[in-house]
Amino acid sequence: VSYNQPKLCPLATWDSAGITIVTATTIGSDPLTLFVTTNNTIYVADFFSDHIYVFLASSGNLLRTISGGPIYPYSTFVTSSGDIYADSGNSSRQVLRFSLNTNTTIPIMYITDNCLDVFVDINNTIYCSVGTYNVIVANSIVDPTREFKLIAGVGCPGSLPHMLYYPRGIFVDTNFDLYVADANNNRIQLFQPGKINGTTVAGNGSSVAFALYFPGDVVLDADGYLFIVDSGNSRIVRSGPYGFQCIIGCLAGWGSGSNQLNNPYRMAFDSYGNIFVTDPVNNRLQKFYLNTSSCDIATTEVTQPTTQYTQEDSTLIVTSTRSSTSSNLPQKCYQPIITLTPANSSLSSPLRYKRSEAFSIISYIQLNCSNSLIKNVQWRISLCASSVCSSQILLGSTIITTLSELYIPEQTLDYGTYQFTLTVRMVAASQLSSSMSAYVQIIPSNIVVNLIRFGTTMIKQGYQQDLILDPGSYSIDPDRITFNASNWNYEYYCRIYPNYNFPSLLGIDLSLDDPRIQQFNSSCLSNQSGLTYVGVTNSPKSSLIILGNSLIPNQTYQFKVKVQNLQNSSVQDFDYLFVEVQGNQYQLIVMGCVISTLCAENVEYQYVNPTTQVALFSTCADICQFINNITWNIYQGVMNTTSNVVQWTAFQNMKQYENIWFFGKFLF
Repeated sequence: VSYNQPKLCPLATWDSAGITIVTATTIGSDPLTLFVTTNNTIYVADFFSDHIYVFLASSGNLLRTISGGPIYPYSTFVTSSGDIYADSGNSSRQVLRFSLNTNTTIPIMYITDNCLDVFVDINNTIYCSVGTYNVIVANSIVDPTREFKLIAGVGCPGSLPHMLYYPRGIFVDTNFDLYVADANNNRIQLFQPGKINGTTVAGNGSSVAFALYFPGDVVLDADGYLFIVDSGNSRIVRSGPYGFQCIIGCLAGWGSGSNQLNNPYRMAFDSYGNIFVTDPVNNRLQKFYLNTSSCDIATTEVTQPTTQYTQEDSTLIVTSTRSSTSSNLPQKCYQPIITLTPANSSLSSPLRYKRSEAFSIISYIQLNCSNSLIKNVQWRISLCASSVCSSQILLGSTIITTLSELYIPEQTLDYGTYQFTLTVRMVAASQLSSSMSAYVQIIPSNIVVNLIRFGTTMIKQGYQQDLILDPGSYSIDPDRITFNASNWNYEYYCRIYPNYNFPSLLGIDLSLDDPRIQQFNSSCLSNQSGLTYVGVTNSPKSSLIILGNSLIPNQTYQFKVKVQNLQNSSVQDFDYLFVEVQGNQYQLIVMGCVISTLCAENVEYQYVNPTTQVALFSTCADICQFINNITWNIYQGVMNTTSNVVQWTAFQNMKQYENIWFFGKFLF
């Protein structure tokens, strides 16, 4: 292979302070790509300056500059023969090959968008991570005319085992196992040859509780252990025989200091095990030296009680006895030093997380004990009241308190302020221990109010049909498994759209059943006695029926509901629904976004990026025994600046763009 996979000892460490090898004055303002060959030559490409720079890893001296026209590379790979493969998807939708020591390029792969990473395996197959299309594709560099293959992903974002969501860095080992930094899923996926489903080996969904945030790259050492660029957390983490641990950028969070990174993009080893990291926000390439003394302690063989290594994230738990080694160095032990991330929290100024959010508290533990580095780790969680945190809470099996990283799943802790205390005790000297605390306040999340299923914003209704508005059944409380309709107060409002505003008195909206509503807007309901509340016993207004013949045909009504928490009035939200009343009867058809977060609530229309793919679904909310056909229609809106109302007209080119822009026109 042309890249370095050093053989590292289990306790290997790297200098926490990096050395800046090159800066923006040499490599431009956005150094993204990085490759280090086995002869310790560095290739760095700057996206904006459109060049590939070649350096000596030992000195940082510039050897040459390569340019093959506008390429705007996100990734590069150098083979043993000296050929350079560079992404040019931003300018030409190609992956280009630079022949050895030339600026001459030939296209080797035609792609639909940028390759966020390229990789060439030992079988001369080139892989491309197409982030915006959520796939990994591959082709032969020997015969690039062949059609490329889909290796992983299905083309749309998702978190299922066979799906990806904005994949970035990739690595293919000599067994042709593909590792993918699945950025928006906050995980590392392993796809084995011929298998559609991937296995989560790190991050969200893995068997190891070690959180990642928007990982950007993954590299393997000689033993197959993972080294991950955890971009969103601005750090480098590794796996090993004792689990996962942070090795670079662990103490001070993101920043520009020598011991910090800011959204790092790529990493690579040199042949000595030193780590190079592209740090584009800081416009630099950083080098972190391997501490060669971290594995060089002279030892003598003895037989003594010790621990079995059952560690994850640098934690060792005493479980058994076996033969071990002890150091010849002087027997000295000092208290552990603990640093927690996030830092700088207090009881008066705690960190804040919504109850619907999962979160982690990460510790960096520095040990100095010549006898043994074995330690016991224990987290304690206490509920705080006023100025005292003394009530320790009992936790279920979902929270592991014996790792140096504490992971709290969503909906685990109730509202309130909590103290999280980590205690580290040296096994070799039990009197030596240290503790450090972080404080977190769990706050309510914003509810999602839906008047009808899926939050559909506009329906058609026959004037003789009953209109059912049921926010008590269809609303969502992210803090709870189900929405408890009895915990909320409901008020409904109505207006004829677009002729009237919602009736109000002294700036306060008048609800639908307010007796004063008639004099302000007598045309909203022709028969106010047609209102019937049919909600749960403790909150009858959670569901409303507007009886048939209460609404006037050939009118469009806009209904609004305000839902307010009975215990905390500051927790509230609204939903709106347009109802087009016709003379005929209609079945209630509702629709929504396949990825629910793409559909914002309480808007007449959604804002999307022109490059964003939108997948919609529909279903019948009534009793639809026979469906003859299903047809989707597209309407184009133009804002009338005089009336400030959007005018909608049918888009006439559906047939022309079918299966190009629009797919599944006649499908549910």
